[in-house]
Amino acid sequence: MGMARADDVQVNTYTTDYQRSPEVALGKNGHFVVVWHSRGSGGTDSSFLSIQGQRYASDGSALGSEFQVNSHTTGTQRSASVAVGPDGDFVVVWDSSSSGGTDDSLSSI
Repeated sequence: MGMARADDVQVNTYTTDYQRSPEVALGKNGHFVVVWHSRGSGGTDSSFLSIQGQRYASDGSALGSEFQVNSHTTGTQRSASVAVGPDGDFVVVWDSSSSGGTDDSLSSI
């Protein structure tokens, strides 16, 4: 089991209501990405839940600002998962209670 290398860090900067279900992905260079769902958003999603993210350097310092992942902002976006590729790019997937595409069922990805 590893040892903690830093003090606790609050990831979210949007602090209205709640933020839950964080997921973390680590890149080869030690940089990492954290994603979670947030009730409300500092971005453009004013519906029930949105997907937010924050990138970090290997020393734990933030790379840029907290950002909204989802562009479709109707309904609920939740259950995010994140993966980092060998070049440091990352991808986020989540469950949406509505869709900007052709899926008109109860949930889409």
